[in-house]
Amino acid sequence: MRQYRTLTLADRGQPRTAIIVPAGAGEILRDAAGELQTALEKMTGMAPPIGADGGKPAPRGRTAIHVGLTTYARSLKLDAGYAGVEGYRIHTAGRDIFILGGSDSGTAYGVFGLLEDHLGARWFMPGELFEDIPIQTTLKIAPINETRTPDFLFRVFSGIAGLEGHRWERRNRVSSRRHELPYAGFHHALYKIFPVAEYGKTHPEYYALIDGERLIPESDAVSNGLFGQPCTSNPEVVDVTIAATRAYFDEHPEAHCFSLGMNDNGNFCLCDNCRALDIPDLKFRDRPIYSDRWFTYFNAVARALQESHPGKFVGCLAYHNVEEPPRRIERLEPNAAIYLTQDTAQHLDPEYRDKDREFILSWLEQCDHVCKYDYYGLGWVLPRYFAGLMADDIKFQRSAGVKGFYAEAYPHWPAAGPQIWLASKLWWDAGQDPAKLLDEFFSRLFGGAAGEVRAFYDRLEAIWRRPREGRWFQGLRGLHDQVPCYTTDDADALEAMLSRAYKATRDPLVRLRIDYIRRWFAFPATLIRGWHGADELLNLPRGPEAGRKAADLRKLRPRLKKVHHQAVLEDRNMPKSAYFNDGRYEARVADPWTEKVDEALAHAGG
Repeated sequence: MRQYRTLTLADRGQPRTAIIVPAGAGEILRDAAGELQTALEKMTGMAPPIGADGGKPAPRGRTAIHVGLTTYARSLKLDAGYAGVEGYRIHTAGRDIFILGGSDSGTAYGVFGLLEDHLGARWFMPGELFEDIPIQTTLKIAPINETRTPDFLFRVFSGIAGLEGHRWERRNRVSSRRHELPYAGFHHALYKIFPVAEYGKTHPEYYALIDGERLIPESDAVSNGLFGQPCTSNPEVVDVTIAATRAYFDEHPEAHCFSLGMNDNGNFCLCDNCRALDIPDLKFRDRPIYSDRWFTYFNAVARALQESHPGKFVGCLAYHNVEEPPRRIERLEPNAAIYLTQDTAQHLDPEYRDKDREFILSWLEQCDHVCKYDYYGLGWVLPRYFAGLMADDIKFQRSAGVKGFYAEAYPHWPAAGPQIWLASKLWWDAGQDPAKLLDEFFSRLFGGAAGEVRAFYDRLEAIWRRPREGRWFQGLRGLHDQVPCYTTDDADALEAMLSRAYKATRDPLVRLRIDYIRRWFAFPATLIRGWHGADELLNLPRGPEAGRKAADLRKLRPRLKKVHHQAVLEDRNMPKSAYFNDGRYEARVADPWTEKVDEALAHAGG
């Protein structure tokens, strides 16, 4: 078959290619073909047709892009090779380009690999405003023969909201959350195995014994945060878990991993048999550690599953009271996977960082399949930006042999966009240079204003990395623990940077992007100024100076509602359910802020 030096996809705005999808293709492949068609239309000005799977090569003078295993690909005996579940192969034969994945998702990532790596398209944040697709009315590419596999086999964010957010994930090759992915089962799940309706009255001994009573929820409707851990030393509890695990794989033979993740609380059984398996008085982060009893139970289930369903896995979180590796268990079973929960934002403290890394390495000595569960968002409404710390951590995890990443992102995109995009790139290929990736992010989105916008985010990270002791989940409980990271001078300086960035360009598209960030930053800036302003006023005696400060503070009260609306409620990409829809915003942010401001105004005489 003749090899061409270049393949023409468009000539002076006229399509010279067709997109071919296998007959009977599913939704994932059809969507990927549609995305390819749309991107090529934006590049060249004309949409290439999506043609029928006719089993023939591209006609003379034309190019064909095959999205998946078409009839012609089968006739050439092509496949994805060693790409794995989410990897892909792009192969050119004659005038035909074949994109073949280890799964439909892998094929879709191959489409975006073609667009990103070979045609220069970028999707930096959700929505058209933050995409950058080069316009080339004549579009040619060289032949391709590559196989790409992600460095981490599982790459999932939680809290990427909305249709545009999910498109952004696909375009940046972030894993979908399908249960057949490697290591996909690990989250809080034991409450599902021991429903109160089935076992609450018939087997109360299955539930945690605390203060002499069995902790049995009133119903299965309670959250898993209130559903205590089962009595894992009870042999019948082990048998019930084994049966549930086997039944799951019988019903879902395509699945890879079943979750034995602990319920989200510290209510562990204190019966004599459970406590006999613990290391006495062992603590970490001021929490008692129950890892030996827990992983004795976990290993028993894994061992039984390996006998009945070889190749299938059980997974769990190494979290809270089971964060440490067990001391009396030499090694977990070969079909065990754990997700170690760590807050990389706290790596501003080198001692904290080194302890986290020691934990990862110790877990890797005891478990063949270790993944990381991180907290990039953690419910902060003030900026929590640590792109450099995050990039260093991802590179370390890759070098150590960690297999997957799950991050609670829930991003305020103007606050965290560069960091979240950077994570998506490094999760796929950790060998990339983070500085060069961020250069691309800022230069392609902000042109002549890139320097000022980057200075804004660099200042955010410098503020975050001010020396202090690392503290697990810092700021989760509310504004009182977030504001001390920022000063009023910080808010002033950051706003000035955004103002200079806006003035540094006359490009209307760039100004819209900068204005998106400015509208959002008015919200945290108001919170910072109001909180610190109230503190200052509370320390002043009544008088003219207190009156002036009170007048300034009084203006911020109605402003908070306005900027919250424009920064949060009007932003379709904001993960509102995680921050603002269940009363958490009022309880942790708005109410404490208003109470503090009102207290200060009352102190100053109204």
